Amino acid sequence: MNHNHVIGYATLALKNLGYSKDEIWKVIHEMHRLFDFQSEEEAAEQADSFLRENS
Repeated sequence: MNHNHVIGYATLALKNLGYSKDEIWKVIHEMHRLFDFQSEEEAAEQADSFLRENS
């Protein structure tokens, strides 16, 4: 899966949950920043850790 697929799914999920276009654009911009500065492995580890801590 490439970045465009990931952003597409995230956009649809946020839209379906009622987020505004402005909020969705903020998420998309942050995702592009993260794509540049974190590996897929780092992102997966940090997301898993966050979800485990806050569940």
